[in-house]
Amino acid sequence: MADASTPEFEKYYEAGMQMARTMAMKADNDIINLMLQEEPVKKTEHKFTTEEGLDLIGGARMKNYGVPGDNLNDIGAAWTPYVKRAIVKGHLDGTDVALLMVLLKVIRQVGGYHRDSTTDICGYAALAETLNEPSAYEALLARAGDQSSA
Repeated sequence: MADASTPEFEKYYEAGMQMARTMAMKADNDIINLMLQEEPVKKTEHKFTTEEGLDLIGGARMKNYGVPGDNLNDIGAAWTPYVKRAIVKGHLDGTDVALLMVLLKVIRQVGGYHRDSTTDICGYAALAETLNEPSAYEALLARAGDQSSA
């Protein structure tokens, strides 16, 4: 694994960021093209998960979080300093993932408060706690047991 301060790491990091930017721009163009279609899409009895995803990202998610490419680039910018420091240990662990998800949910609220995102922030923070504090993990298991028997 390359150290975060080496030219090799920078090369791979830049290549990854360029790929992410390219994918985000393509997604933006695809969404715009879908929105400009004059003919209604033929409806079928089965709605594929990709259709549900497109409905979400082209509807409520775009309304709440803005253009996907902009939002994803903002999330990438927020994650970059964290990942650069965390990757020095050779990998990202569960705590890193939980904290990165907190950052994702924070960035999603730049355009305004969303209760579900705030709830998710609390949930991911609790996961980070349970991964690092045995008593918190035990309390979570007890809570899950209490809820499953209710």
